[in-house]
Amino acid sequence: MIYCIGIIYVTIATHLFMTWFELADDMRNLSEQEKVLSWITLVIAAIFWPLVIPIAYTKLLKSQTSKRLT
Repeated sequence: MIYCIGIIYVTIATHLFMTWFELADDMRNLSEQEKVLSWITLVIAAIFWPLVIPIAYTKLLKSQTSKRLT
């Protein structure tokens, strides 16, 4: 059971890492410091995706709600 959960975790983390890497690779106008920070963020997000995805989704919903109200 734990083996299956581990496989699912690694599979999703790899998929998210690759997706976010493609998005980050498109940002060519970043300074060296911003690139390093982007890589650190990318790695942390891929490791902690079970926490990052709900937090990011909540922020997205809040911003969409505030845009509709104004």
